[in-house]
Amino acid sequence: MTDRTDDPGMFAYTLATPQGRWNVTLHAPDQRPEGDFGGSEAIIMIDDVTSVLIRETSGRLNTPGDRRRDDESIEDAMRRAVRTKACAEVLSCAPIAYTCTVRLDGPDAGKITVGSMHVARVRLLPWVSSEGAIGRVEVPLDGLAEIMSADWIGLEGFSAELVARAQQALQVI
Repeated sequence: MTDRTDDPGMFAYTLATPQGRWNVTLHAPDQRPEGDFGGSEAIIMIDDVTSVLIRETSGRLNTPGDRRRDDESIEDAMRRAVRTKACAEVLSCAPIAYTCTVRLDGPDAGKITVGSMHVARVRLLPWVSSEGAIGRVEVPLDGLAEIMSADWIGLEGFSAELVARAQQALQVI
């Protein structure tokens, strides 16, 4: 389910899986919501029409991301994740959104996790497997939202909005 809120920079989604239900909101990059910071990830682009996803050990295709370490900035965490998980060098980047996930049920009901999303132009480096990443796949940007939401019923609009924000930011980075 997708709901546009009164805030033009924010969208709200409900995600239901066999493991539980979550409320996910997408915020403008200058409107960081309150909550525990969960990590930083990026939609990575090798040109204006081709994105790269990593194949996780589970087989799922995903954008590269990771938690912040020590005194790392949000951007530094994203750059490290892109380098170590996708074997790519970030040439330029821009924040495109914050995500805020609230667990609605289960033992962690009420837990709030915040993440950051970026778009990054990259140069691919020679591939080396890393913990959790067993491959990388080039995908056309116009099919990215469908691939991103394939494993998450209910987040189709979320993925489409992230890709739209990435496309817009690509014009200025």
